[in-house]
Amino acid sequence: MDKYWFRTKKQEKLFFRKHKHYVTGMGKEHNIIEITKEYLDIKVISSQNTIRISRKDLRKAIHYTFQVRTVTRKDLEQFHNYTSSLFGLMLLVFRDISTNYRTAKGTMRLVIKGLRYYFSGLAKSPSDRKLVFNNGGDCLCLSYFHLRDLNPKRWVPDILSNKSKVLLDSGAFSLFQAEQKWLKQKQLQDQLVDQLDMSFHGMDSTNVQEGNIQPITLEEYGQFVKTFLKIGAITYYLNLDVFGDSEKTKYNQEQLTRIVGVPPIPIFHWDAPMTDLDEMVKEDHPFIALGGIVTLHGEGAKRAFFKKVFERHSNISYHWLGGSSKLLFEFPFFSSDSTSYLIPRLMGDGTILTPNGFDRKPDWSNEECIAYNVKFLSSLEQAYEEAFQLEIPVSYPKVHFTKRDREQLEFNFGI
Repeated sequence: MDKYWFRTKKQEKLFFRKHKHYVTGMGKEHNIIEITKEYLDIKVISSQNTIRISRKDLRKAIHYTFQVRTVTRKDLEQFHNYTSSLFGLMLLVFRDISTNYRTAKGTMRLVIKGLRYYFSGLAKSPSDRKLVFNNGGDCLCLSYFHLRDLNPKRWVPDILSNKSKVLLDSGAFSLFQAEQKWLKQKQLQDQLVDQLDMSFHGMDSTNVQEGNIQPITLEEYGQFVKTFLKIGAITYYLNLDVFGDSEKTKYNQEQLTRIVGVPPIPIFHWDAPMTDLDEMVKEDHPFIALGGIVTLHGEGAKRAFFKKVFERHSNISYHWLGGSSKLLFEFPFFSSDSTSYLIPRLMGDGTILTPNGFDRKPDWSNEECIAYNVKFLSSLEQAYEEAFQLEIPVSYPKVHFTKRDREQLEFNFGI
């Protein structure tokens, strides 16, 4: 049983205490006329027909909604034939902690408040995955660039046994970084060859030329996604984006949809025309990823881009690729991913993350700081209201908090 089942039971109880009347996704009025341990009897006011929905199916739908955090009526077909009635119940169950809007296709979409954080940089580090899992993190952003040559036994069992939700990144940016590193090596070799008229000792020219870097192909990426999506090791996958080439990015989106059978999460780059974003919104994806942000220098440039995006389509759910700054709390992001929780290892000075930026706990070890960061970032998913308090202490490793520490853990979120 995962943590979402506990949330499911709690939310179901709150729902039964408050509500008896609701409106479906199709706009029809329903009344709940009887609730037993086994089922709900619901009367359709317009036709006076009665619909019966089992409590078991209701809980499954609530649990699923907590897991994915955004649903439409069609997403609920796996639980009950009367999807409009069930979706209406979901609107009612999550009314206090969600928003909803009508999509460009005319269907209603429910979105749970809060921010889901995906922990990156864990493809080849089982010990760090364990640290994340032990401290409440169950959402990972893994890179195909790093997974493609890795034995599935080294990562799939971890994902399935911990019921983790994986956002798969194509690794296009990692490939770009690797190519840039190779180019620098090649330039260095060329300079040395020109100066010394000889090959640089220890550097094979063939290897440098090829860089030992295999390109990411649509067919291979698509087949990889198809394989691991089927067994539940992947929840969502991102498009193979091409920064600076809007048309190529759209072409890749279409081809991956064809290969996999499920559309990838589209990626909108800050340098792409806003009409590209308009098209993505019309397609009604669970969320849209915002990419290329790392190339925007300064908080001001990032803030201006986010403001333009949210003002143009305010209801849409956005994922910030590589996002971890204070801007996460200035805009209502649906989700984000980064390796910032690992920053204590880089800084070595007890750095921890807060909504106001970095803070320091010099008496804590790197592992204690990382554990705290994981706990903090995972808790953002339940930051439904503006006032939010992080539960402490972290589960592992053991951290001792002073009274002052506890007082500092109460934050006000602007989400």
